[in-house]
Amino acid sequence: NDNNNDKDSYGDHVNAVLGISALIKAFVGTGDGSNGGVGLVIENLARLKDGEEEEMKGIDDVLTLMENLMDLDQMGALEIEAAKVEGEDGDEDNNGDDAEEADPYVSVTSVICQSTSFVAYLMQKLGDGDSDSDSDSQQWKLGAKLHASELLAAILQHEASQTHIVNLSSLPPMNATTDSDADADADSKNQATSEPKPTSIPSPVDGIECLLQCIAGYRKTDPSSEEECEYLENIFDALTASLLNEKNVEEFLERQGVELMLRCINEGMHSGFGALKVLYFAVSGSGSNSASASGSGSGSGSASFYKRAAEALVDAGGFKSIFSIFMGRKGSLPTPCPNCDAGNLSVLRKYAQLQKKHEKGNSSNAKKQKSKKMKQVVAASREWQKTIEASSIQILYGLTKHLDAKSPHDAKARLLAKFIEQDGEKCDRMIELCLKYDAKMRQAEYLYFKSDEAEDAEANGINVDLAALNAKLAGGGELFHRISAVIAFAAAGSKRCHEYLIEQLRTQNSGIGLVKAGCEEFISILDEGGHRKQLSQYLEDI
Repeated sequence: NDNNNDKDSYGDHVNAVLGISALIKAFVGTGDGSNGGVGLVIENLARLKDGEEEEMKGIDDVLTLMENLMDLDQMGALEIEAAKVEGEDGDEDNNGDDAEEADPYVSVTSVICQSTSFVAYLMQKLGDGDSDSDSDSQQWKLGAKLHASELLAAILQHEASQTHIVNLSSLPPMNATTDSDADADADSKNQATSEPKPTSIPSPVDGIECLLQCIAGYRKTDPSSEEECEYLENIFDALTASLLNEKNVEEFLERQGVELMLRCINEGMHSGFGALKVLYFAVSGSGSNSASASGSGSGSGSASFYKRAAEALVDAGGFKSIFSIFMGRKGSLPTPCPNCDAGNLSVLRKYAQLQKKHEKGNSSNAKKQKSKKMKQVVAASREWQKTIEASSIQILYGLTKHLDAKSPHDAKARLLAKFIEQDGEKCDRMIELCLKYDAKMRQAEYLYFKSDEAEDAEANGINVDLAALNAKLAGGGELFHRISAVIAFAAAGSKRCHEYLIEQLRTQNSGIGLVKAGCEEFISILDEGGHRKQLSQYLEDI
């Protein structure tokens, strides 16, 4: 009886899950024009006025609904229903030819991007702070903007946005259907007797400009609260995700996005942290191989836009800012604001004092005094510094990848000259980082092979070597490959750099073979294309 009860309970649970999944799928729709309840709910956002408290509550409820639907989709709720329908249709196919074709799985984000103006709506509301709107159209408060920015970042980071939002600078606007039904009936009655009123076509929403305007407000000022910090980080996340699309890189360049990011970095404010990540994406793209390795100019293809971004960075005077950060000069690093964990100076000072006690021998008392908050703040501070260093390496790698002899203003020659100036200090820094990340990736690989995860992977038939490679790349291998590529670029392009690097590597009980090994492993994991040829040419030259 107990077994039967357990089976019945399990069956009820499965049926409930399938029922909820079917309900969600019916509400979301398929994105082919019949987009179910999602489209209707989003369309009604245009009816809600920003200045009224009750209607702002309605707007927040709609944002929460979209957020929950995306979370359920991420948990696999829609895929369960698609698999169920497909299985049922498969059974019907065995019985006859009248079976209905199964609906393919369509993500919530895909429906939102393909069939609604939700992204344009979010962009408009986030950008209202810089528009000359009248008092009746009040700006959203920070809480609403934070919620909207979280949703926007999540949508643009989803793979569906890369397919369905080709150009973020030309989004179809949401129709402002605020007329009452009575007014609509009156208009229809008068249509036969009066001349039709000219209709004004709303202009597209420039999403790239909206994001840049949101960032521009923090160029010289720090966020004033923790919520505002999160809001700004979400805006940067949305912008970086949009730059995975080549068309958005072009629009970003036309709107002087590179220049704005450099201004944020040069001011040394909190926004400089996000600006570094944006520049990294702008000059590196989505990891696509560079067509510029063959020496092509700004021709067609995604690499040409990233090449233009690299050239724009040089033209805007980016060498000084990026190299100062690469060298780790404290006066040049973006400073976290006091409202975020990474900038909580009072807690960091207490931690420094405890570290001194630890060094003097009072280690037991020091460990007891480290609170959970202190550990969180210290971890955030370290992550801040780590990300800044990684971003500077990635930007330099992007410059070496895209700049060539045809780049304007002798950009490649100027980059090579940077490595040898001031007694080769930048070459010394490159060697330091190369050795550092080589050790980190080897440690990560060793720890993986010693872990229970490796044993479980082997027992489950998973390729342990491939899993170890992933752990190695995540533990520092990715940056080791890129700094090796930068060193190879300098050694191959300048005889003086080549000789200096070999000499300095020898003093560190290493050699140019370390750099070659990094480039060879990098080549082995790259797809076929121009960048593999570029790295192979480096190896021949050095």
